[in-house]
Amino acid sequence: TITGLISDSYRLQIVNPYPDFNPYIGEFYQDATSLDTATQIPVQVGGTVSGITFQIGKRAVVRGRVTDLQNQPLRYIYVTAEPVVTNQAAALTKSVIVRYTRTDDRGDYWLALDTSGTYNIKFSDIGGVPDGQGYVEEYYDDSPTVAGATPVTVGAEAEVSNINAQLSRKGSISGTV
Repeated sequence: TITGLISDSYRLQIVNPYPDFNPYIGEFYQDATSLDTATQIPVQVGGTVSGITFQIGKRAVVRGRVTDLQNQPLRYIYVTAEPVVTNQAAALTKSVIVRYTRTDDRGDYWLALDTSGTYNIKFSDIGGVPDGQGYVEEYYDDSPTVAGATPVTVGAEAEVSNINAQLSRKGSISGTV
């Protein structure tokens, strides 16, 4: 219930304030896609307009776990979803990240996507390892390049689980000067 309104016409929108933790998609009243197309609801001082309901959809979700080669969970690994590009010229000129998240203390991640589709899922260590050695970046399923990636297709309001990765440590050189 929204109270304290003056006589006017209002347009309503549901917004998801936590899109990285909540799969629901925000929308305008009566499934409008923008403020301009949203239905106006006239309200008079002292009056009540009832029967205003929303049926909101859920985002497509990809989830999994990232571990090292000894099956120990890796935290702070970035997981990104990039749409699969079939036009090779476009693939060479840009990389589009649709959404990203990071793994938690258990190595788990939950990646909500605004649209269904086919994505390449990339796992990257961007300085999150305390000892600084880091892990080798890879695409699902165990590919060092996007060309060898196994695409993940996610339907509308669907969840795809077990998109897991096992990352190798980067090498190092040591010595004395």
